[in-house]
Amino acid sequence: MQGSQGDEFEEFLERNGVPGVDLVDTRALVRHIREKGAMKAVISDSKEFHGQWVDTMSLDLVGGRVCRDREEATMGSGRLKCLYIDVGSKFSLREQMARRFTLHTVNYDHDFSAIDIDDYDLLFISNGPGDPAHQSLRPVVNFVQSCIGRVPTFGVCLGHQIIAQAYGASTRKMKFGHRGGSNHAVTDGRRSIVTTHNHGYAVDPDTLKGTGSRFSSGM
Repeated sequence: MQGSQGDEFEEFLERNGVPGVDLVDTRALVRHIREKGAMKAVISDSKEFHGQWVDTMSLDLVGGRVCRDREEATMGSGRLKCLYIDVGSKFSLREQMARRFTLHTVNYDHDFSAIDIDDYDLLFISNGPGDPAHQSLRPVVNFVQSCIGRVPTFGVCLGHQIIAQAYGASTRKMKFGHRGGSNHAVTDGRRSIVTTHNHGYAVDPDTLKGTGSRFSSGM
């Protein structure tokens, strides 16, 4: 970056430990990603890279996101009682849900054998990070499967993908995910709505055959 403002910005990044790059042809970078798909990358001041790539999707990313001090917490005073399974959700989602329901929150690694789903009016699985087929989420999938037909069940993002697995479908990693703060238009055939998307996995529509269910593949 050139000039005093560039110098100030560079100092700001350095002071806060934030890496930055300039003089990069971002249009060529976008074309490369569009052709090759999502990939790992490194920012370096050298053409040589001697490190090792970490497969982040093999890690228990949900474990680093769940809020332990909300485990077994009850929020809200709604007429309907909701079992809220936290798989790394945003605080704002839980707060919005608590405005409508009485929430009882448990984390993804809770002892689900101790839960009687008949004590609740509905089951909700939150959003969160990582691979929906990760082994750490298998107990949640199995629990949701045991609740099919017993209580209304819904979820968002990762929660939606967990429900799909409970019904027998599979998920797959997308070539490149949907990344948009609030600019993805979706339609139900009658109207269009601008929505937020941030996910790198999708429900494989081919695996829905025989499950008796239909899921939108990108949720």
